Amino acid sequence: MALLFLVSTFYNCSKDNPENETLSKDPPTFPQAREYDFNNDQTIDFKVAYSYYTWDGINTSGDGISGLLVPVNQNTILANGNALPLFLQYNDTIKAEVIFPLNWRNYQTEIVAISTTADYKWQKYWSARSAQKSNSYYLGVKIINNNEKLIGWLKFQVDTINGSFSITDKSFTDKNFILAGK
Repeated sequence: MALLFLVSTFYNCSKDNPENETLSKDPPTFPQAREYDFNNDQTIDFKVAYSYYTWDGINTSGDGISGLLVPVNQNTILANGNALPLFLQYNDTIKAEVIFPLNWRNYQTEIVAISTTADYKWQKYWSARSAQKSNSYYLGVKIINNNEKLIGWLKFQVDTINGSFSITDKSFTDKNFILAGK
């Protein structure tokens, strides 16, 4: 009887766990691509794109969708080694010149993602690509403005229901550093 109670309790708890909730075998729809001109120079600085992917590993495989911020025209994104992309926090210092493990990179950065579970059903919720769970996330960026490099930050909010992410605030400077969120 005690064993039956434990099994029943485990089943009910795992059923109520939001991480175990799945959509279906069909992939979710995802938002439209967008373009941003942050310095209003009539040149696109960054694009938002969504990419469908499949991975095939030794012990696991599946499908996923990534929401990406893509730098355009020599603009770059601040990266921190192997850390997830949205690693900055309010008041963090962003410097024009950085040292390892930080670097300025000119390729796409995953902001939000969703994937299939081991039984190839899609997860119910999208996740921000950040080690911390928050209502807002910060990312350091560098943009070219009339041959001048500006450093700055973008503040994001991620919708875990539909996978959209929006830039809710930003700031840029021609100085050697800037504080995220200020």
